[in-house]
Amino acid sequence: MVQRRTPATPAHPLRGGTPLPHRHRGGPPLCVDPATHRTTHTGVLAPGDTLLHYTDGLIETPASSFDEGQQRLKRAATRHRGEPLPELLGNLQDLSEARDDIAMIAFRADPTR
Repeated sequence: MVQRRTPATPAHPLRGGTPLPHRHRGGPPLCVDPATHRTTHTGVLAPGDTLLHYTDGLIETPASSFDEGQQRLKRAATRHRGEPLPELLGNLQDLSEARDDIAMIAFRADPTR
């Protein structure tokens, strides 16, 4: 069964552990201004796909660009594919230099449907 997702912030889908193309940049942080217009993006999650939401603290460092951080995340996500979500999130958190706050939420489409 295919599951739909409609996040109001950028999300990063993984199919079988392989990151899918990400075309949407973020906007202002959530909950800062309730009047802020949010653009939503609808996508499809196939069974077993993982959807990851994270803050910039996970990938941004003073010594590297945003794009370099995303590439590090993609490599780590591929390396840790198939892990239970708590282990996946723990391993992804190890990417950070802990100079900024980090928040992550991951969802995995039920692979048995």
